[in-house]
Amino acid sequence: MLTEQERQFVQDREWRNRFGQAAIIGVAAVWIGMWVWFAVRIPLLVNPFTVIRRLRADELDPGTQALLAAMCPLLFDLVGLLVVCFLVFALVWVRLEKKYLRMLRTGNHRAG
Repeated sequence: MLTEQERQFVQDREWRNRFGQAAIIGVAAVWIGMWVWFAVRIPLLVNPFTVIRRLRADELDPGTQALLAAMCPLLFDLVGLLVVCFLVFALVWVRLEKKYLRMLRTGNHRAG
């Protein structure tokens, strides 16, 4: 059985867990929404094929270097992918924490 201090600890962790899960899902939704908005409104930021097509059609500012223009969307997408991976790992961690807290609350654990 859990002591009062342990029960309070579990309750605090459960609250943080619920808040953390909602925050992570919210940040992920905003991030994905931003990426979609950029893809629709400013495709040069996220679509390397758009950059290449405009380079070939000579529609980019002459001062823009071809290599940097082609690498910008790739780097932007890589950073976006890294952020999404971080958010997925954080969400998995929150769910595991939730499982462990449920085990503590119900007493379904072994002393180790």
